[in-house]
Amino acid sequence: PCRKHLRPLLPLSSTRTGRCAMHPLVRDLYKRFLFVGRDYPGGLDLVRRKAKEGFRQNALLADEVEIKRAVARGRWMVRELQGVIKLRKYRDMKQRFYDQ
Repeated sequence: PCRKHLRPLLPLSSTRTGRCAMHPLVRDLYKRFLFVGRDYPGGLDLVRRKAKEGFRQNALLADEVEIKRAVARGRWMVRELQGVIKLRKYRDMKQRFYDQ
């Protein structure tokens, strides 16, 4: 069903081109997850699967404030992933160049 009066987190309505409309902040956040996921120790597939689960849980958000709150939490998660990646890189470097 088309709900043009709502602006959902994930697409519910289609545009003229046949593609689903998505809030620009949400699209940007998903791209950030994919970009960070390339270096994540668990791999891109794990990050993509977990990100999709999170996006689907918030798929019916329609209020602009709620969407921005969910995006802010998602950006926090991206920063946490970046921290894990930096820690892994630091441990790898330390293991290679320093005697234990």
